[in-house]
Amino acid sequence: MIRNTTYRLYIISGAAFVFALFKDVFVSDLSAKYMILELIFLALFLTIVYMFDWTIRKVKKERLSFEQKYKDLEDTCDRRVYELSSKLTELEQQHSGKTNTKEVEKIALNINDSLKGKKGINVVAKELLNKISHFYELGVGICYFIDKPSDTFTVKASFGLDENVKIKDFKIGEGFNGQAVHDEEIMVLKDIDEAYFEIESGTGSSKPKVIYLLPIIQNNKTIGLLELGSFSLLNIDSHWNTINDYISKSISL
Repeated sequence: MIRNTTYRLYIISGAAFVFALFKDVFVSDLSAKYMILELIFLALFLTIVYMFDWTIRKVKKERLSFEQKYKDLEDTCDRRVYELSSKLTELEQQHSGKTNTKEVEKIALNINDSLKGKKGINVVAKELLNKISHFYELGVGICYFIDKPSDTFTVKASFGLDENVKIKDFKIGEGFNGQAVHDEEIMVLKDIDEAYFEIESGTGSSKPKVIYLLPIIQNNKTIGLLELGSFSLLNIDSHWNTINDYISKSISL
């Protein structure tokens, strides 16, 4: 818009110069002083137009330079914010992961005490999930226990799932759950495929960021599995061996 205006001024000044020369054709008495003065005024007018154009170009250049510096500064700030945010998250995770042994044992003892006196594996499973949800921010949770003699792990209780959701049973070695049971090892899944929820746990539209597969081991044999989904790191995997040692004493199949 500004550039178009500048071009118009140049055109007008050029037209004024042509008009001045055309005007002089009809004037019979033209002195040298008159012509010099005419040219001076025309040069002055062109100089004003040029200075105006030069100023506009300078301002535009400075504005572009300022915008670039602002963008660079904004990018720098965004990177710094990201770095600080990542560092804060790391420190929070480190801090939460430094739960001392006494605190973990206190949590494990609390869960264990809540299971005492509970009759029926379904009741035990439900209480186990409810109690864990008090100490850890669960999104969803599923508790499986082994059914003998089929050796199939079936759902005994769930947390945070719609009642209409159907969860598949599994056997040792089948899928991630079966692998965790077979290996008797804790598994933490972070890069989760969307299909996982439909096939493995049936959580449907719920999409936790992290899945914890925690084997319940009693007398060196896996009798159950907790499948816990969360939207943040819980560090329950680093606490689970202690918790399992306590709760396995209160569970009977």
